[in-house]
Amino acid sequence: MSAAACASVPGGQVPAARPAVDVAGAVAGALGRAETDLEGALSELEALRVAHGSDPGVIVALAELRERQQQPTAARALRIEALPLLIERSEIDRAAALLVGDVSQAREAGLGAEPRLALAGALKLSGALQDAARIYAQVLGDQPGRLEAIKGMLQIAEVMERDEASENHALRIYDFVQQSCPDSPLAQFAIEGQQRLRRRLARV
Repeated sequence: MSAAACASVPGGQVPAARPAVDVAGAVAGALGRAETDLEGALSELEALRVAHGSDPGVIVALAELRERQQQPTAARALRIEALPLLIERSEIDRAAALLVGDVSQAREAGLGAEPRLALAGALKLSGALQDAARIYAQVLGDQPGRLEAIKGMLQIAEVMERDEASENHALRIYDFVQQSCPDSPLAQFAIEGQQRLRRRLARV
């Protein structure tokens, strides 16, 4: 600050900078408080949201507490709001965790094909195979023949084939790929998977 600017401040003192807010710490504190005081914790998080509305951690925490309040519609809306903010921060795994059991949130959040492919990959790695397959199917619905989505679905089907309890899920994936993308160079892999599983299931 220049001497002239200092002179304009009472006493000639430079104002002290405001201390940075530890948003993550404040969120953790609110979640801890929620164990014994849910309403108080929600008030804390709502205040944080006013001050730091673009912080996805605040929004995700609010979604969690709305679920505890048995307000699933409000919680879902908050998760949808948080998804693009998490994607902007490259927090793919954290965003993917919000989709488990309800992948339609990705479409409702307005996410494009690229982030949805990344989310499907994260879900696949975490073992949420059916959710991953559903997102790949979303992408194929928007972009028929998208190779990354077809490859992802075929990889999931191959994993499911190894588990007797999941064989029917694998067959449905092969059927979907073969019917949705018959002209894809990967369609033959789906046909071979169909034939292999149908022979196996016929012997049961």
